[in-house]
Amino acid sequence: MEVSSNKECVTLETIFDASEFERVNSTNLSWHLEWKQAYKKYYVKATKYLGMIDGKAKYKTIRLHTFLMNKDSTVYHINGDTMDNRLSNLSIAQLPTEQSTHLERLTYLQSLSLEEKIDVTCERIEQWYKYWDGKVYVSFSGGKDSTVLLDIVRNRAFIPDGKSVRGVFYDTGLEFPEIRDFIKTKENIDWEKPRLTFRQVIEKFGYPVVSKEQSGLLSTYKNPNYQKQKTLLSEGYKSDKRGISKKWMFLTEAPFEISDKCCTQLKKMPSHRYEKRTGYHPMVASTVNESFIRKKTYLKYGCNAYDAKTPVSTPMAFWNEENVWEYIKKYNISYSKIYDMGYNRTGCMFCMFGIQHDANPNRFQTMKKTHPKIYKYCIEDLGIGKVLDFMDIDYE
Repeated sequence: MEVSSNKECVTLETIFDASEFERVNSTNLSWHLEWKQAYKKYYVKATKYLGMIDGKAKYKTIRLHTFLMNKDSTVYHINGDTMDNRLSNLSIAQLPTEQSTHLERLTYLQSLSLEEKIDVTCERIEQWYKYWDGKVYVSFSGGKDSTVLLDIVRNRAFIPDGKSVRGVFYDTGLEFPEIRDFIKTKENIDWEKPRLTFRQVIEKFGYPVVSKEQSGLLSTYKNPNYQKQKTLLSEGYKSDKRGISKKWMFLTEAPFEISDKCCTQLKKMPSHRYEKRTGYHPMVASTVNESFIRKKTYLKYGCNAYDAKTPVSTPMAFWNEENVWEYIKKYNISYSKIYDMGYNRTGCMFCMFGIQHDANPNRFQTMKKTHPKIYKYCIEDLGIGKVLDFMDIDYE
């Protein structure tokens, strides 16, 4: 069967089983080609008009390979030829069943190849886009993970006019200059500022150390609502309950305040204001490997947390760092040059979450070489040096 592109002067021949010919023709659909630049391949698809719903024309995209398999799930072309739609060349991904737990699904998804992960991520994006009728955005930090997510949303996922999906950068004032310069190269990015600066946050609430969870527990311990709460937090590591880690109990005696409020003040609150103002819902490039809290959230909701207090999509939750770099190299995606200066992570410059896991040289030692003026301001003016000294972490 010959199919043509609606936008380009291209006609190709797609093949499928003769036994399916009558079913394909009986749909009264107009099949055409769609070019996916990221895959550098054409796919055969049709658009079905569903009628007017809530005053808006609604359409459904139907892909020939999924139509032939009678499945609204991930279908692969075994030989990689997207014009070969014979049933013998189509395979359905053996995803966990609806009865499977999120942990079982996560384990399965983590075992997939990069290309399979990309397909599943595209599905999650398409589901999120459809559920919110296109009122979605990408939370774009300028880091490698959100750079990959923005590329998938705009160039790979089968969503209408994907390139117009907005990105939102939360301008905390804690980003490396190279990150800010990179973000400026992207189109359709909204810049949102928090109401407090980092200095104001640490002066009002305290420093972010170790991890978000431990910082929150340490803050509550030092400022408990009642004595029993303090006891439970200090003994939590002895039981099944989450408490302050025995390793970090010495921080309860720190001569400075500790808090997990930094992310809330500088990122979450600005995002809530943006979402309330626009009615848009976020897609975030976080993964379960990044923290216990993120894994816990995934195990409760999966990738698309429609029913969460603040709905959010994490379509790359099951990716790892190697997948991200493989994607960047395979598809020649530009990224911030900060990664070529010795940094593995490029989040908030002065954040101490995970500092204990840094290889030598750690993030602050690297900063001393690459950004000496910022380093001096951080260590001396903001008092990060005294915190690291108390934690016995080298920063020279």
